[in-house]
Amino acid sequence: MKYFVLLVMLSLLFVAGCDDRGSENPKMYVSIPDDQLGYVFNHDNHKDMNFQIQLDGPSSKLFERRVDVTVTNQMGYFIGTGNTNSLITNENGYAEGRYIAGDGYGAANLEFVLETWPSEKTTIPVQVFDFPMIDSLVVGSENLVADGISSSSLTAYVSSANIDFSDMEINVIFTAINGEDGLITQPLATVDVSGVASSNFRAPTQDAYVTIRASLELEPSINKSKSIKCQNP
Repeated sequence: MKYFVLLVMLSLLFVAGCDDRGSENPKMYVSIPDDQLGYVFNHDNHKDMNFQIQLDGPSSKLFERRVDVTVTNQMGYFIGTGNTNSLITNENGYAEGRYIAGDGYGAANLEFVLETWPSEKTTIPVQVFDFPMIDSLVVGSENLVADGISSSSLTAYVSSANIDFSDMEINVIFTAINGEDGLITQPLATVDVSGVASSNFRAPTQDAYVTIRASLELEPSINKSKSIKCQNP
């Protein structure tokens, strides 16, 4: 009888050794794409942030595991795997969802909790920025001689409620429309700490009404324009 009991015990140990369930709980890793850098803007085309969840552990503990997501300070909302505020992992323990910022700005915290093992949790801070706007475009002269030499300064004034321009690079694109051989000396200019982006326009050699446009590189639909009259003497 003792040998039978021993045989049963050895068989159970063998089965347990082959069972991939194990006693170890999975670990949860939450990440964002490298190019998103942990911030979004409260603007239609720039308010999404993708999140990727990966579980690491016994294979039987990876499939169809629910991860609950809470936006702790109510700034925006999260969309998961067919369900708001949660994700379901696939057979590889992987899931993804996205955070969508609201109209406010400030620090948003997203808390991810693995439902079956709630000790596995992570909080990811996301900074929501007020989208920069071009308040005005100023040209140094609205009348130039069309001699290929005369020039005018171009100054775009940019503002945002919570962007520190010394920490974040915001660029303005300057373009000249109907200028023919006119020239923008610095088509892409970085906004300085005071919210100013500067360039220069050199007149063409033919008469033209040139439209100078300053557009946000982030969102070219945000722009301001001014006209410069260029005439031969």
